[in-house]
Amino acid sequence: TDNELWQDATTRDGISFSYPKEILAKYINEAEWPPQVQILNTPFVCVPSGVEVQSSEQTELRLVDDRSYCVTRQSEGAAGSTYTSYIYAFSKDNKTTNITFSLRFVQCQNYDEPKASECENERTAFDVDGIVDRIAQSIKVQSKELSIAEELKDCLPKSDIVSHEKCQELLSNIRNFDECVNAGFSIMKSNPPQCATPDGKTFTQETNSTWDMAKTAVANCEVTKAFQSHSRIVNLELKNGNKLIASEPVIDDVMKIVNEAEAKCGRIQIATE
Repeated sequence: TDNELWQDATTRDGISFSYPKEILAKYINEAEWPPQVQILNTPFVCVPSGVEVQSSEQTELRLVDDRSYCVTRQSEGAAGSTYTSYIYAFSKDNKTTNITFSLRFVQCQNYDEPKASECENERTAFDVDGIVDRIAQSIKVQSKELSIAEELKDCLPKSDIVSHEKCQELLSNIRNFDECVNAGFSIMKSNPPQCATPDGKTFTQETNSTWDMAKTAVANCEVTKAFQSHSRIVNLELKNGNKLIASEPVIDDVMKIVNEAEAKCGRIQIATE
C-alpha cells in the first residue's frame, strides 16, 4: 500500500516527520533525499521573485488544500538531466518551517517515441506539492522543557524589558538554598553554606538529604512525623531519632507520599507551616 512506502525520521533537534522512501516514478529520481526539515524562530514571510527559466531560481507562493507554501526552486542541467532543488517554507506555530530536498529529472527529449511522451506525461502528472504537503502535515516537535538554570542563562545577559521581566519572574520562584543552586548560582564559602541570587536574596543551606532519600524513608515506614514549611522544606523525624531535611519539588508533595504510605506503615503525623 501507499502507507508502506512512507517511513519516519527524527532530526537531532527533535523534529519528527514522515516521508516516502522513494519517488515512484520512472523518469524522476531522488537526488538529495530524505528531505531536511528545519524550524526557524522567525515569522513566515514569502517574497515571490524570479522566473526559473530565466534566472535558474524562482520563488512563488502556492496553495495546497488552502495551506500556504513559499516554494523556491533552483535548477541546473548536467549529463542529460536537470537537477532541481526545492525549499518549501510555511508557517507552523508562529515559526517558519523549511523542507529542503532535490530531485533529478531526465530530459525527455533524449528519448524517442513513445518514451518521450511517456516521460512528459509523467512529469506533468507528478505532484510534488502533494508529497511535500503530506510531509509537512506529519511534522511534530518533541517539546523540551528548559530548566530554570537554562532559562536564566538565556534571559540574564539581555537588557530588553521582556527578558528582564522573565528573569524577575524566574528569580521570584527561587525560595530556598537547593533551588538557588539548581538555578545555577554558586555556593558561597561560608558556614553554613549560602547561595545568593542576582536580585539580592541569600539562602542558607537547610537540608541534609535529597528528596529521593526522603521519599524512600517514608515508603520504608521509617518516618514518625513530617513537617512542611512555606518554602517547601520538609522535616522528617525518623524512628531511630534522626532527622531528614529535604526540599520537596512541589508544595504538598510530602502529603501525597505520606498518604500513599499510611496503608502500609500506619498513621504518620504531619503538620504544615
